[in-house]
Amino acid sequence: SDTTIYKNSYVNRNQIKLIQTPQGFKLDKIKKFHKKNIDKKITDDSILFYINKEKIKTINGEEQNKKITYIKTPENIRNQYSNVSIVLNNERSTSYKLLKKSNLVLVYNSTIGIEAAILGKKVIMSANSHYSSYGFVDCPKDKESYFN
Repeated sequence: SDTTIYKNSYVNRNQIKLIQTPQGFKLDKIKKFHKKNIDKKITDDSILFYINKEKIKTINGEEQNKKITYIKTPENIRNQYSNVSIVLNNERSTSYKLLKKSNLVLVYNSTIGIEAAILGKKVIMSANSHYSSYGFVDCPKDKESYFN
């Protein structure tokens, strides 16, 4: 069978899973496992369930769901994604400079959605806000309307 070596042991590649986020857990269990393993270096919440012999259920993910944080440098991100603007912590910028570059603004619950709409930008809310019902922002009610 197809194998690879990891930590001086052979591992069957068919048993390796690529895990994507988000992951979901029962709140009481994940809190308990974090407290129980506070001194261990845990890099992924699903490992807590694994080492505590809890059942882990997986569902098929999306091949195209690439995590942008795997690309190591801002230059690599800028080169690979021409539609992404990166503002480093040592660069001077404002929300308004970013808005001017944007065609679409995704807002969780910030007043920047109002300002973006005033500047003529399309605004999509990912949560209800105090201005969601006024009609100048899109507030999708489900996944289908969000992507249409």
